[in-house]
Formats: sequence, structure tokens, C-alpha cells
Amino acid sequence: MRVRIGGRIMDDDSAAIYRRYGYQNVCCPGDIRKALSRPEDEEGIIFEVNSGGGSVYDGYEMYTVLKNAGRKSTVEIQSIAASAASVFAMAADNVLISPVASLMIHRASTYASGNEEDMNRSAQMLRTVDQGILNAYEAKCSGKVSREELEE
Repeated sequence: MRVRIGGRIMDDDSAAIYRRYGYQNVCCPGDIRKALSRPEDEEGIIFEVNSGGGSVYDGYEMYTVLKNAGRKSTVEIQSIAASAASVFAMAADNVLISPVASLMIHRASTYASGNEEDMNRSAQMLRTVDQGILNAYEAKCSGKVSREELEE
């Protein structure tokens, strides 16, 4: 079974609002749950990913839902899996990347305002998110690449 995962990654409620207003090129954790609720076939589930990313926390949720599903899974990156979409891709048993596609990873970023304490909390949050992203890549690399190399 093939499932398209494209557009901006966001939470389920926001995706529902976008879709209500005609924007269909969004994806959310609910899309993964819905796909996994369908009967399994012999080829397993294949996610066709074309996403520039979005909310890292919703990407984490998509990753976790797929990783814990216990289903044979493949991600086919057809054009781009960037940012949170690249984290989701790491949950699949197999990741296939078109020779013309891109997988983009980067350190977390955010917008912040406030005083020194606010900035310090934001910096700590970014360090924590970076570690989560590294965890997904490290698990996928299975010791072939060190965590330090991934961090670079």
C-alpha cells in the first residue's frame, strides 16, 4: 500500500483546518495513524515522502507512531525529506532516495524573545531537540556512523 506524505508537517488540528480551506498538501501524525489502520499487504506500507518539514514535535510523533507500529515499512524520498520529514523517514525499515532527491538535516532553530532567562531556556530547548534528532539518525545508522559524525 502506498501513502503520500507531502507538504508541511503540522499537528492534527492545524492540518484539519488547512484542509477545510482547501490546502491539501499538509501532513500530520493522524495521517500516519490512518495509513497504519488499513489492512497490511505483502509489500508493506510505502510512504512517498515529499516534504520540506515543519513542526519537529509533530515529526517526532510521526516517527514514533511508525516506529512502534510493528509493520513492514519503506519510505521513498521522491524529491525532498527535509527537517522534520527527514526525522520521520528514519522510522522506516527501509529508506530509498531517488538519485535526484535530497535528504536535509540541520540543527534545530526557533524564534525567541525576552530576557536572559528566556533566551537560556530557548537555548536549552534547542539542545534537547538536537539530541532527539540525533537519536533518530543514530538509531537508523546502527553503529555505521558515530553520533559525533552525525552531529557534525
